[in-house]
Amino acid sequence: MKNLTPLKILVALIPFLTGVFYEWESALVSVALIILIVIDVFRNKKLTILPGLPLYFALGVVVFHAVSAFWAVDRGMMPLGVLKFLPLPLFVIAASQISEISRKELLDLVPISGVIMTVLSAGLSLVGPLKGHVIVRGRLGGFFEYPNAFAMFLLVCLILVLFKENIKPADWIFAAVYLVGIALSGSRTVLVLTAATAVTFIIWVKDKKIKLISVAVCVIGAAVAGIYLFNRLPSLTNGSTFYGRLLYFGDALPVILKHPFGLGYYGYYYTQGEFQTGVYSVVHIHNDLLQILLDIGWIPAVMGVLMCVKAFMKAGFRNRLLLIMLGLHILFDFDMQFIAMAVILLAVVITDSDVKTKTADSRAVLPAVAAAGAAIVFFAMFFGLASLLCFTKDYSSALKVYPFYTEAEVAVLSSQKDPVEMGRIADHILSRNPNSSIANSAKARVCYSAGNVPQMIEYKEKAIAYNKYSLVEYLDYIDMMKVVISLYIQNEDYDSASFCIKKVIKAADSLERVEAGTSYFGLRIDDKPDLLLPEDYAEYVNSLRQIMV
Repeated sequence: MKNLTPLKILVALIPFLTGVFYEWESALVSVALIILIVIDVFRNKKLTILPGLPLYFALGVVVFHAVSAFWAVDRGMMPLGVLKFLPLPLFVIAASQISEISRKELLDLVPISGVIMTVLSAGLSLVGPLKGHVIVRGRLGGFFEYPNAFAMFLLVCLILVLFKENIKPADWIFAAVYLVGIALSGSRTVLVLTAATAVTFIIWVKDKKIKLISVAVCVIGAAVAGIYLFNRLPSLTNGSTFYGRLLYFGDALPVILKHPFGLGYYGYYYTQGEFQTGVYSVVHIHNDLLQILLDIGWIPAVMGVLMCVKAFMKAGFRNRLLLIMLGLHILFDFDMQFIAMAVILLAVVITDSDVKTKTADSRAVLPAVAAAGAAIVFFAMFFGLASLLCFTKDYSSALKVYPFYTEAEVAVLSSQKDPVEMGRIADHILSRNPNSSIANSAKARVCYSAGNVPQMIEYKEKAIAYNKYSLVEYLDYIDMMKVVISLYIQNEDYDSASFCIKKVIKAADSLERVEAGTSYFGLRIDDKPDLLLPEDYAEYVNSLRQIMV
């Protein structure tokens, strides 16, 4: 195959690495890209750069994750955010080292990946121990382990094989495989986009014979897909996921306006308990544009939009269609959190770039590239190891590598029983992330055990504020206060008892306020608020109300 570059092979392989969703996978891809860059630079005796919005956007995503440490909700997660998106600028730089013709062919092997992944996934779904990796809630998720991203990947492959001048017999077979995979994924949004793509193809194709065949295939395909999807009608017509996305969007918009530089990596996840108007706990908002705004702010988001708009204006028909479909889907999902999909988007964008490359060939270039490459490899492997250990649930070892890894530390705290160690871990988390509900709750429990009632109340109220839809937090608070009130009364400290009674009543009243504040969309998702006090708790609170009358 002509122009079979290592970078082209890498682009085709990385979707199999769960789409490069986890930080440790980004570390592996980053190291691979650094190796390719260093080899090309030393071979050509120069560093080539393709300036323009693709490079500036990719660099901006990484740089803004790095500088978010100054205002991020959780500074400890910052290096993981940098690592997650590090492959993006490295990919653009690696693509700059190859010829313009090779850059235009970067996606040539991706359709083959789509076929192989679909066939392998279908086969693995029949193997019991492996079924859970490719089937998600009865839907085919491929190696992405997420049906919606897998379906969008296949739609990209479909567009790549059909929208070209010479369609070969193998392309039709590939297209059939993609359509089966998309149907098995059960992704409603991608099904709609696929239908739109089919109509576009029928209008676009010039050969009348192909046009008629395409119409017939679409009719037959629609019938077959309809029969299959009819069996999944309850799940497909369930509007909970759609309402859920609208709920996330509505809750996040005021936060975006208040934080023009974003909340940092995982900042949205750690703070959503404070502003949510429905029951959910999600790391990603299911809208990549909003995710960028939430994580790193307005500047990278605007750069990304401008990059896509400029690329669209210069692109040919196929790439315009790819940009439209990718752009529409990222408004309802988090495709770009899969670095493989982000790389595909960048490959589409740089294909039609008319920017001239710039080269640096001074004596200092080679040692500078070698030094920078070594530093990046060390950074990627160091934090990649921490991410891998956390991924394998070896949280203690992950914290030995990187002590400020909040996700690992929260996992350790959740299973901790020793009050002293619990307090130490909670203090460590709260020192950089005061929004952690679990850490505040742990501190409340430690203070309760030590008899420090004022501090217990302060921490528990914070825990509830950052997780206001958790009935368990309220019940735990009432349980502790019940003992405290009883001891105060026994010791005839009626002022302190009265203070604590008022706090319990206030907490019980806040349950009603939270439920009343649940939004229209929050009441239409499957997870409804469960904030009704059990009968014995309700009776206890009512008895306290009578005391205060």
